[in-house]
Amino acid sequence: MIVLSNNDGCTVARSSEAKSLGIGMGEPWFKLAAGAGRMGLVAKSSNYELYGEMSARVMKLLARFSAWVEVYSIDEAFLGVRPVIFLIAPKKRIIGTVVRPISAWCLAPV
Repeated sequence: MIVLSNNDGCTVARSSEAKSLGIGMGEPWFKLAAGAGRMGLVAKSSNYELYGEMSARVMKLLARFSAWVEVYSIDEAFLGVRPVIFLIAPKKRIIGTVVRPISAWCLAPV
């Protein structure tokens, strides 16, 4: 699956399956459209309103885990934790504590 830009012009997001087909970021849809069925490729139009809403939801949830959240972009943020926490629990467990609820509540990969 790929997600297309405004006016369905070019690829702005790709699944791992689409990447394995050799579809590049920014690949124009008009070059892919004819062979899409043969490749099993599904193209979806972008929905920036939904994307913004999902981003706000994720950022709000991150704030539950730390008082320090630096929103870097619509799909990136830095979450501050005190170094002493790593003495209490391994990093993977701490990360899982944050990732699992966000994945469940937002139905989005983290």
